[in-house]
Amino acid sequence: VDYIGAGVFAVALGLVVFGLSEGALIGWTSITVVGMILSGVILFIPTFIYERSYSRRGLEAILDSRLLSKRNVWIPNVVLAISGLGMFLAMQALTYRFESPTPYGFSLSILYTGLSLVPFAIGTLIFGPITGSIITRIGVKQMSVVGPLVAAAGFILEATQPSFIMTLLYGFIIGSGLSIMNASVINILVLSVEPRDMGLATSMNGTFRNLGSSVGASLAGAILATYSIATLSGSPYDIPIPTHLAYEISFLLAFAAFILSAIIVAFAHEVIFFKHNTVASKESEIPEKQPDTA
Repeated sequence: VDYIGAGVFAVALGLVVFGLSEGALIGWTSITVVGMILSGVILFIPTFIYERSYSRRGLEAILDSRLLSKRNVWIPNVVLAISGLGMFLAMQALTYRFESPTPYGFSLSILYTGLSLVPFAIGTLIFGPITGSIITRIGVKQMSVVGPLVAAAGFILEATQPSFIMTLLYGFIIGSGLSIMNASVINILVLSVEPRDMGLATSMNGTFRNLGSSVGASLAGAILATYSIATLSGSPYDIPIPTHLAYEISFLLAFAAFILSAIIVAFAHEVIFFKHNTVASKESEIPEKQPDTA
């Protein structure tokens, strides 16, 4: 078990997350905050060097350099890390918007906030199976690009300070895009590795997802705490309340994250090919193009 790699990776991630979480409270220019974030980022460098050495010795590293050297392995990992950051950033902001008092939110209780996320869940439930049936006919790569673009459209619409009903509709769009992306991007990874490496590849993918989601949640908290007002005039709330600007920034960053994800995944190799009404799902089965000879 790669205890050293896991420990150093956890410390590096913890420093970054803690620095982002405390930035709004201590001050973004504070030596403590800047030092924690920079230390965490710098600590990732020896972590990757150690993981590369560890995997080259034939041991099962958390970040396997042999697998990460393949385009169709590192691209899904990076894409799901970036999209995970954007998703947790936006969903935390959306939850705050539901619960915050008017005029900056909808003043919903915890119960109704949960119910307001049902359209998002419905979108994921509907488009997951649909995507699974479509990719066998048109390929995985196309849907991997479409998914983040659909989700990005939902996030940019959420940044326009919509009404409650439109917020629910945009949540459905976001859920649909996330479902399309998750159902297709993971297939790029799974269908690009040997069966004996599939467990390691998917577990490493989970590490990248957790990396993005951890940073995204802490970044959302930092933005909502930074762009807030102390209290509302005549309001019973005696806590800082995020402003419209905080939500706009959060959703715009999520939009940028998913646009970047769509661009990166466009460079992946297709893993499902169609020849004579048959489907091939191995990269090794791609016939190399021969130079034309005249």
